Amino acid sequence: MSIPDQESLLLPVLTVFADDAEHHNEEIRELMIRRFAVQPDELLQKHPDGNSIFNVKVALALANLQGAPHKGPHAICKTKQLGNTKFYKITEYGKAILSRNRSGLTLRDL
Repeated sequence: MSIPDQESLLLPVLTVFADDAEHHNEEIRELMIRRFAVQPDELLQKHPDGNSIFNVKVALALANLQGAPHKGPHAICKTKQLGNTKFYKITEYGKAILSRNRSGLTLRDL
């Protein structure tokens, strides 16, 4: 399988938060690696900024679920940060999105 695009990551990432618990970015990345069967060689592919392309796409999905760059409603919100580890939790808006039983989620849906 290939690295998913940021829109393909939106719903799976949001679904992680359905348990109403706090989750951190590293945990989300690991869960998405398994969910999309991302291969070790794919994880080595670098973005021009030097980070892993996969990590950048997961970070973009998390940013979009927080309302960036469209300044829309937040499906998740950052609760704290410890070093490079950021913690997030689902919002009421995020719960409403999940309650619609969507099969997919796009930036436009946010």
